[in-house]
Amino acid sequence: MLTSRMAPALTGSVVLACLALAAPPAFANGNEDNHKLLTASAMFGRGLNTPLASAVNHAILPSEIKVKVGGVVDFTLAGFHDIVIFKPGVILEDLIDAGDGEFPSFPPVFVIPPDPTTALPDEIAFLAEQIYYRGINPAGGPPATPATDNPDNTFNRNEPVAFLEPGTYLVICNVRPHLINGMYAHVKVIK
Repeated sequence: MLTSRMAPALTGSVVLACLALAAPPAFANGNEDNHKLLTASAMFGRGLNTPLASAVNHAILPSEIKVKVGGVVDFTLAGFHDIVIFKPGVILEDLIDAGDGEFPSFPPVFVIPPDPTTALPDEIAFLAEQIYYRGINPAGGPPATPATDNPDNTFNRNEPVAFLEPGTYLVICNVRPHLINGMYAHVKVIK
């Protein structure tokens, strides 16, 4: 008797599974191209199993990320990192030029202060105006507040960023020693 009660439920499940397998793909009728490159993932740091204070963790992978206009890049952060994404047209050399031959430095370790209300010297003030996205303060707390331990944003967080205009966006880790170690990438947004 038990099997007769289970048979209709099991039969219904099998029928639904078969229908799902027989359904046309979500991108039928040539719509697949419209959905390509709308999302991408990037690792911001090699992972928490690497020595956090060493250069091996100071990487953005891949170093070139492609999405279509309107696409989203989901940055997965591992370790004490601070994302800054510049508008198209800003290149790494602009940062070096602004720092008079080296990357600018703000205490304790940042290229650009994570607090957007901090006054910047004239020679680098233009950089703040060119920021497309400023990441979550890795020391915790909302913008324009002192660093906190609660909430601590240092480890294991995701920051999805939408790209709405075409161009090449420079992405850096705003922690100066990490940038010196080569922690930068480019997001190429295509039509």
